[in-house]
Amino acid sequence: MRRNDVPREVVDALRTVPLFKGCSARELRRVAGLGTGVKVRAGERLTREGGPGNEFFVVCSGEASCSRAGREVARFGPGDWFGEGALLDGGWRSATVRAETAMEVVVFDSREFSSLRTDTPAVGQRIEESSLQRQGGAR
Repeated sequence: MRRNDVPREVVDALRTVPLFKGCSARELRRVAGLGTGVKVRAGERLTREGGPGNEFFVVCSGEASCSRAGREVARFGPGDWFGEGALLDGGWRSATVRAETAMEVVVFDSREFSSLRTDTPAVGQRIEESSLQRQGGAR
């Protein structure tokens, strides 16, 4: 499948994710060609506090809890994203994220994450703003 052959329903689904608000159809087709869809079982750990961070996650369905030092600090549901902090600063995971329900997520590896940020500057800006807010304890 060529990138331009991304099904319209995939582009339409991405359009509903706040992170991709304002992206053109062309940008959304590019985004759709980057990540990998993954099904996650309830109870499965997606990130581990203190562990290496090599992926960025966008939640399509389901719910996850985010904890630091064993205390829940946030919950993620459809349209939310996480995992950007370690990729932006080249460091370690600042929190553990565990699926509370069965989930579907789109996972971007470090190369795909870099492409996502450079190919869609507005998305890159939202990711950086979100990361700054989370570091300040807002999420």
